[in-house]
Amino acid sequence: MIKKLFSLYLLTCCLLQPLEAKINMKALKGVTATFEPGCEHYSPALGMAATESGLIDNLRFFNVEFNETKGLERRYIEDKAPEGDAMAALILILFPSPAGQLNTQTLGDRSFGGAVSNPKTVALLLNYCYEIEKGGKVDNRQTEKTLLKTLEFKNKKSAKKTLQALLQGIQGALALEASETTCYPKNTTQQVLNAFFWQHFNTRQDIKTLLENLSMVDKAKLEDFDEKDKISEKDHEAIASKPNRDYDDIVAQIVHERASSALPYPCGSNPVSNGKCHCYDRKTDALDAKSPPFADCTEVMLRHLFSMCLYNKQTQDWDLSTLKALPKNAYLKKLIAFYDKPINPEDRSFTPDDIDNGSILTRSAWNRVVADLNAEENNGILYAKTNNELQSGFVNTINALSVILGLSQEPQPDFDENKPEATHAWVKTCFEKIFKAINDKYDYTVDVDKKLTAYNGDKRTLSGTFNIKVMHAKQVLFCFALMSSYDVHTEVILCLVASTHPAKNAFSMPLKPNTTEESFNLLVNKAEPSCALYRFLRKKITDNNEIIKLSERVFELISNPAYANAVKIPTFKILSNAINGLSWDDPHVMLRATSAIRGIITPLRVRMGAKFTTEALPSYAEIFKMVLPPVLHHLNQFDHTSEWIYHEGIYRNNLFIPAIQKCPESILWPVEELHLLENYKDAEAIKINLKGQTDDTIDLSSLREFPNLKQLMLCNKIDRKDRKDTPIHAVIGLDGLKIETLTLRNLKNVKLPYLENVHKLVLENSGKHEGLEALPVTDLTVRLSDIPSYRNLKTVEIYMPSEQKLATLLDSNKEIEAIKILNVMAFSKLTLSNANALKHIVFGKLVDDLEITLKNLPQLETVTLPSYIPESNLKLEGCNPNINRSDANEEDWRP
Repeated sequence: MIKKLFSLYLLTCCLLQPLEAKINMKALKGVTATFEPGCEHYSPALGMAATESGLIDNLRFFNVEFNETKGLERRYIEDKAPEGDAMAALILILFPSPAGQLNTQTLGDRSFGGAVSNPKTVALLLNYCYEIEKGGKVDNRQTEKTLLKTLEFKNKKSAKKTLQALLQGIQGALALEASETTCYPKNTTQQVLNAFFWQHFNTRQDIKTLLENLSMVDKAKLEDFDEKDKISEKDHEAIASKPNRDYDDIVAQIVHERASSALPYPCGSNPVSNGKCHCYDRKTDALDAKSPPFADCTEVMLRHLFSMCLYNKQTQDWDLSTLKALPKNAYLKKLIAFYDKPINPEDRSFTPDDIDNGSILTRSAWNRVVADLNAEENNGILYAKTNNELQSGFVNTINALSVILGLSQEPQPDFDENKPEATHAWVKTCFEKIFKAINDKYDYTVDVDKKLTAYNGDKRTLSGTFNIKVMHAKQVLFCFALMSSYDVHTEVILCLVASTHPAKNAFSMPLKPNTTEESFNLLVNKAEPSCALYRFLRKKITDNNEIIKLSERVFELISNPAYANAVKIPTFKILSNAINGLSWDDPHVMLRATSAIRGIITPLRVRMGAKFTTEALPSYAEIFKMVLPPVLHHLNQFDHTSEWIYHEGIYRNNLFIPAIQKCPESILWPVEELHLLENYKDAEAIKINLKGQTDDTIDLSSLREFPNLKQLMLCNKIDRKDRKDTPIHAVIGLDGLKIETLTLRNLKNVKLPYLENVHKLVLENSGKHEGLEALPVTDLTVRLSDIPSYRNLKTVEIYMPSEQKLATLLDSNKEIEAIKILNVMAFSKLTLSNANALKHIVFGKLVDDLEITLKNLPQLETVTLPSYIPESNLKLEGCNPNINRSDANEEDWRP
């Protein structure tokens, strides 16, 4: 399907990574029953559970030290195992996965998977584990010779090195899982080897060959093993009457549930949500792996919408007949190619097994369908980036789907929040037409939420939630819900499949705690495993939602004595790498991640109370060392959370991390803690909190030790419960500083000395300032003529909260050249006069009926107004500027 790979790097990865086809789960019929009692943990059924649940993916891609310094792309082939983690080293040998998707081989000389063509190789490795488990002596040299006879290495020297590393990895992994400090459950080594088998081979005949060469299999039971047999509905029906159930019964139940479901998703779970995706240029038919990826929330929602409507549970494949009957256009061809069987054997298509695939390769392949839909002609499709990252909101979704499918829709009615029926009917009609164009064999009922809203009354921005019920032959097949919030987020939030009445208690067999048996719980999601690692890794980490859930599960593990091993490798290494993969530039993701990560960093003494002990502190320090670096990498986007992390988490727990060299510019430092800044003498910007200070004079002379300091903010961090005014403070010790930008935020009173180098003064939500101006608080008037003689001052920015009654801005005769007036929604009348040198004025978000008067401004060249403010609101006297327009909104101008 993907005929033009999107960068030289990814092309190289795909050449290194041959395509593989996993074994069908139905081929596991009766497999575990052939093992001798007590040896069931060698069954390939457990390898299937680890692979299909995403456990192996999580360990391979997140329990590593990875190199991301060479451009924007992560070099998966250069991943290394964390020090002391032999299990991670073993997984890296078995799953090199150079393109970022789980794979067992490359074309390099030292690729173990590239040399494996016979299941007997895996059997020999499992036998090797079996001998070690029994306490017998193993001969590595003889094992290497035996293995080489089954392998197809081209270079004998490379073969020897690879096999030595592999056998050492197996021995180390077995020793690690037997130690008291590990978080790996018992028998993980055997499961990892079986996961390799499951990923690498294809048929039930391969399973039979494996079993025939295993030491712990009862060969007499293999006499009736039919390589053509597979799990059927009769096998599932027999489960209910069995007094004792085993692994084979669990697999049969899983096969039944998947085969009887109208969707290829696990019932009741949300499908994969947004993650990182590469941009696409339709004109060149190329994906851009060099530019920063974007969070594909609307894109992945559309992918799920198509996948749900196209899935046929009888064939367990896509039904493309309706799509193929539509008139072809360039966009529809890309859609069909994504799901259709490839023409060329080297290509691949998106299969029902890939439904929850959240890899960047799959996301980017789908972006070829939905990106750049204005390429043929301007179809009015809105994107957050140039022709990429579809804007959320149902109107844009309807338009994008209609363009792809070649549909014409009725004109959208004007939105009336008091009478929304016409808009609801239009949305319902549009989506029902879209669904029928995708698959006309189903009937669709669209139930539009009465709370459907439009941003600022703009009918193009419809947000809300609505439910879709899908029926066939008057029977409900499944339901799902779409949620879209304009300019924020879009998601499929719930998928429900009609009940198929599965056998009761199919999974009631007791699974041995803290062993790999519990990995079945990851696959069927029926019970909470006792193993800390499995509780942590409940689902494959392929989207932002799962990363955030991962963060939220951390405290349960570190605060519960039952999961003491959770603080060991690899829990926090996995979390650290996962956090680094968040879509940090997506506001919706950032908001949720901020809350989750703050929960991780909350001091144990606060969360645990009397349970907190000094013994817990070293483990807590380890959490910081692993979790904080990726957070601090994006610290400026965290604002208050980052400030909290530093003050509460690090310094008050004495957990300073020497590797953090640069002073984060978003941190708000309390005056009493300025001594902590001694580690950041090269700081260029410092923010200081004056809240709670009772001294009349505040000495900031310690700032003289920062030779590069250019930006200074003095702030009163407002407490929602305590809005008392800050006392008048005289600030001393700033003499001689070369501060260029001075910001006063939330300060009612402050006296400042003369600062010669200040050329920009920013007043944010601030009241009267002795030394700057003497102003009334109730009806605030900023008189720039009262500002002291800052002869280099050229710019003033004024931010005011909506509750302030700022009436006028008067009488400025200083050498101010530019003024920004931002976030002043409470203005009703604004006058600016007598600014002899003023050249530029920029207004942010304002009320519609604001009256603006500009007079005696002889040098005024430009005035920038929001697009919705009519020019008639602007009165000009003694000036004739050019009037510019901007699409200002509250987010753009928020301080």
